[in-house]
Amino acid sequence: MVPSLRNVQQEPAVRAFIKAGGQERQGKGSHRVIKMPNGRNLSVPSGVIKIGLLKHLVKMAEITEEEFFSLL
Repeated sequence: MVPSLRNVQQEPAVRAFIKAGGQERQGKGSHRVIKMPNGRNLSVPSGVIKIGLLKHLVKMAEITEEEFFSLL
């Protein structure tokens, strides 16, 4: 069973995407931008990330939700 995507903060999510091979780029405002190996840029907002957006970011990063949670 996959843990819930609720209450995931910006910092742990950014660290997980970096562990998955991403590189942090300069963001705008409170957003942090991660460039993934597949060429996609993920714009991660500050605070708690909404579930729909987090699922979309994980899909864009081309990793599974299980992989994302193992990297948190």
